[in-house]
Amino acid sequence: MSSVVVRPNFEADRARGFRSAREFFGAIMADPRGDRDERLRSLRAPQAALGSDENAEYGDPQGGYLVPAEFSPAELGVSPLDPTAGRMTELPMKHRLLHVPARVDKDHATSVSGGLRVYRLQEATERTSSRGEYERVTLEANTLVGLTYATDELVADSAPAIAEVLGRGFRDETTATLVRERLFGTGVGECGGALHAGNPSLITVAKESGQAADTIVFNNAAKMAERCWNYESAVWIANPECRRQLVSCQLVVGTDNAPLGYDFARGADGERDRLLGRPIFYSEEMKQLGDLGDLGLVVWSEYLNGFRSHEYVVSIHTRFVAGESAFRFSTRIDGRPWWRSALTPRNRTGSYTISPFVTLAERAS
Repeated sequence: MSSVVVRPNFEADRARGFRSAREFFGAIMADPRGDRDERLRSLRAPQAALGSDENAEYGDPQGGYLVPAEFSPAELGVSPLDPTAGRMTELPMKHRLLHVPARVDKDHATSVSGGLRVYRLQEATERTSSRGEYERVTLEANTLVGLTYATDELVADSAPAIAEVLGRGFRDETTATLVRERLFGTGVGECGGALHAGNPSLITVAKESGQAADTIVFNNAAKMAERCWNYESAVWIANPECRRQLVSCQLVVGTDNAPLGYDFARGADGERDRLLGRPIFYSEEMKQLGDLGDLGLVVWSEYLNGFRSHEYVVSIHTRFVAGESAFRFSTRIDGRPWWRSALTPRNRTGSYTISPFVTLAERAS
């Protein structure tokens, strides 16, 4: 049986020699085993071990063909409602586990470098040694996966459209899931949340004495900003229900009132409102007004985002008898705050601490 004629050096082409998504999907349906079209052979996805009931060398019920980059989402989508986008510390992962060394330097009472010290000494005076402490932060690339089916007729009639629609849908779902995990994830089999109660460096600012339920007052935001490490790099994140509270609350000074410091965005599209000088994002992933987690303040550069890989795969074998093609999107990723505790400044009052991760306590009653 003769092979399909393809142009030379197709491996270097982002579309792998296919002129369109329609041609790619048509090739799969015409040559499902990939024994005639070397372009398909180069795109065959890695297979899991076959079971005893999975007959034939080319049954491939687990995998299929990787969609060429030209026709698949080239990267994880960055939603304009994603407060983490472009702000995290990105770490490529070559293996499933990534161990990151970190200096233990969260108590500045005597040392800002985890135990190392420097001294002013006179000549011929014996030097005193010091030693720094280190810990290890581990990222594990767990898999986030989505699966759906489309009829062969739909694929044949509108291959470019279905590839785009499904790709965009999986991308948006992945973005929303990752934002939710980066905010409130448990860290077990998923990303660890910057505002999750299990984050040991999270600071929760108490409500004011006598504060009414489901309200935000000036001192809530002012105290959160006060407890934020490197506030100049922080962003606010709030549930959309918080907006009216933040816009309208004022600082009472004697018999006069002063605005909280909420600046409305003006100018080019895409500019954000600012609260006490820092950008504010309104996200539906934040908790409802009055609950713990409805308002947060985060320095995302102190959050580690480890990326291993992502795949967009199509297979006609899994639902062959039903006349449907399977589309599977998966990404291997992990993330978590790397701080193991809040920071104790050198000069402070009592047990005062600061952190890149600050939230507001519940105001339910």
